[in-house]
Amino acid sequence: MIKMFGRHFISLLAVTLLLGTLIVRLNRPQSDPQKTALRQWETLSFLDVGDEADRVLLKEMLDYYEPGREGEHLRLIEQLKQAARQQRLEQARGQQEIRTLDSGTVKHILEMFLVFSLIFICALLISYYGALTLGTLRFIREQQNRPSDGERLRAAFFNLPRHWSGKTLWTYFKPLPAALGRPLGRFFAYAVLFSPAYVLAYSFKSRFDSDMFLFVILLGVISNGMLITYTHKFYTFLNSESRKGFVDLARVKQMHDSYAFNKKNGIFRKQLLHWNKRFPGHVLGVIYENAHYQYTQTLKEQAAYLISSLIITEMALNVQGHLSYSMLQYLYYGDYAPVALIVLCLFWLVKLTELVVDLVAFRRDKKLGYH
Repeated sequence: MIKMFGRHFISLLAVTLLLGTLIVRLNRPQSDPQKTALRQWETLSFLDVGDEADRVLLKEMLDYYEPGREGEHLRLIEQLKQAARQQRLEQARGQQEIRTLDSGTVKHILEMFLVFSLIFICALLISYYGALTLGTLRFIREQQNRPSDGERLRAAFFNLPRHWSGKTLWTYFKPLPAALGRPLGRFFAYAVLFSPAYVLAYSFKSRFDSDMFLFVILLGVISNGMLITYTHKFYTFLNSESRKGFVDLARVKQMHDSYAFNKKNGIFRKQLLHWNKRFPGHVLGVIYENAHYQYTQTLKEQAAYLISSLIITEMALNVQGHLSYSMLQYLYYGDYAPVALIVLCLFWLVKLTELVVDLVAFRRDKKLGYH
């Protein structure tokens, strides 16, 4: 455990020092001599620095009265041009340019980070539960050896009666809606699960504001391939474990191996809905335990994937007042110190998640006698 804590502490300390130094370097002072000099030109009543014609006229006048300093005059004109652009950006932004990372800005960022962390924790828990549940359900259905959707559809279409009548006509057409509905439902489900968040979001809403807590959680779970990717990953673990020798040993010990739902020797559907899934007396119980043991470390990867997905979602939807969109605004307006602070907060969130996963894995291994 000491080595585990030491590893995480060293990485946290190194990155915190690096980004902390960067924040201090990027945190520009209030007084800027260059801006003060430019402001003297901006306050002249007869000069509009935002007008291209006025800047050209100013350069010609300076070149005429101060010959030999054309390079300095050109630099001054470029600086006035940049200052005019910055002023337009500030007007569009609705507030003055952030000159320092003051206490108010830090407090605002930390509040947004707290909301982002709550969204992340809720989405991670839901996606974790969903991946285990759907992965197990897929594995059970595969073990039941049910016919595929294509086989059902083909059987429904080509199961022609020998003699057509009102009764045989109903018998023929009755299974067709269900046979067609399954592949269509599967198609739309995959389309939703693999769609980018902004495609799903703009299908339901056209405007996004700060009151988006539950909606962002939902999008973070079901969009960008998040849920379907880790469902398949857990199913792969289950499938791999089911081929190992301990499964045959469990059958020899007279453990149930029927995968029929709600049967005495099978699996009850309510067992799938539990947070801590248990299948006592069934082969699936030992398969699930071993697959879940391997899946625990995957939570680190899943957490990083989810954070990236949430950042993309908030940026793409321009969700006002949320962390990722504010970071995009800071980048656009050139306020890099707040951006570095947000990146540092996100790094801490990732590392703390990894630390929690490692602690859970360590306690589980200790119970099993591995430590």
